[in-house]
Amino acid sequence: METKTNTEHTASNVFISTIQSTLLLLFTLFPMFFMDTLIHEGAHAIAGLVNGATIHMVYAHPFSMIGFVTAYAPYSQTVWGYAAGHVATILISLPLFIFLWRRRSVAILPFVIWFPWTTSQAFSTIISLIQGTEDFNHVIDMTGWPAWPFFTIFSILAVVGMVLFVSCFPLLGLDLKDKRTFFVIPGAFLLYSLVSLIVAYLFVPGSRADIQLHMGEDIISSAIYSVYGGMVMGALFILIYFTLYPITERKFPAYLRTEKKNLVWRDLLIPGILGMISIVVGILLIR
Repeated sequence: METKTNTEHTASNVFISTIQSTLLLLFTLFPMFFMDTLIHEGAHAIAGLVNGATIHMVYAHPFSMIGFVTAYAPYSQTVWGYAAGHVATILISLPLFIFLWRRRSVAILPFVIWFPWTTSQAFSTIISLIQGTEDFNHVIDMTGWPAWPFFTIFSILAVVGMVLFVSCFPLLGLDLKDKRTFFVIPGAFLLYSLVSLIVAYLFVPGSRADIQLHMGEDIISSAIYSVYGGMVMGALFILIYFTLYPITERKFPAYLRTEKKNLVWRDLLIPGILGMISIVVGILLIR
């Protein structure tokens, strides 16, 4: 009887810790995405202003839908204008990552994982380059530069970003090779995508972007696509966490290794508040 009680107690603890880890990552994704999109699209807007454009709309938010900048003519896009979004997010998130890494904690997790996330997204950039839909396709066309240096740079960034991103998993309460990872990571990304999809269906129709730019369907379609994209990214992080990361982690210097955080409910307070603020502000912005 005592053994059965202990087993049930252990199972209950595992279930609770899994939910806590999933919610922590979910809450973290909203402010992290918000920063990333604001800087990315803001950099495009600033480049447009420098180039003499009058900015009509900066569509930036914390959700998994597309972000964009629209400008009034006359407006001529430049190499810097196309590259500004990617360059700015890296140049701003990298120093922040370096400064906060030694102070990394659950409370500042969105700021810590911003650089790993934005560099890991180079994987999506490579796919967009292949499809011909990436900003850097315009850079290649305008400069005549070969495509292979971009594929090389973005491939390196993708691997480095993914390794650094999964190195933060212990802050989510996950041990190395913890099987709960198979639920926590894709579960959080799925919930994030579903919340974004619900927001898209509820608030995009009739919004400024829908009425003035007739982009409502495109925005909702991007939210639908993000459900699959989020699951793919979650699967890639799991793959890295169980294959490449255990090998590289042993070679990390001590300051790069992250100790596991045993989560309690109060640890979710600050990330939860940041997440809710991001959602509310994001809804106001897309309206």
